[in-house]
Amino acid sequence: MNTSQMKADGAVLTELAQAYGDEAKARELLESWRWPDGPVCPHCHNAGEKKLSKLEAQTTSRSRVRKGVYFCGACRRQFPVTVGTVLERSHVPLAKWLLALSLLCSSRNPSVPTKSTG
Repeated sequence: MNTSQMKADGAVLTELAQAYGDEAKARELLESWRWPDGPVCPHCHNAGEKKLSKLEAQTTSRSRVRKGVYFCGACRRQFPVTVGTVLERSHVPLAKWLLALSLLCSSRNPSVPTKSTG
């Protein structure tokens, strides 16, 4: 890899970190990738026939609500965007996962020979 390629990759990572470094923005990006037409319950596959709602913390409630959790009116279960994925039980922030995934997707496999023109 030459120096200009490394600088270009670094610029892309910097832009990605600035745009999606916030957890809420990273979660919104994952939601748009996974559910382009709106949330779908991973448990019963309800896509809005019964009400799907995003849980918000109530001012009078003592219990905390995790950010980005949805509630399905059909099966009455809660789920975040990461359920059913490799990110489901991870304690690593989503913003760091996005950076890692972009590195994995943009890296070239050195063990695969390149086509030689000749």
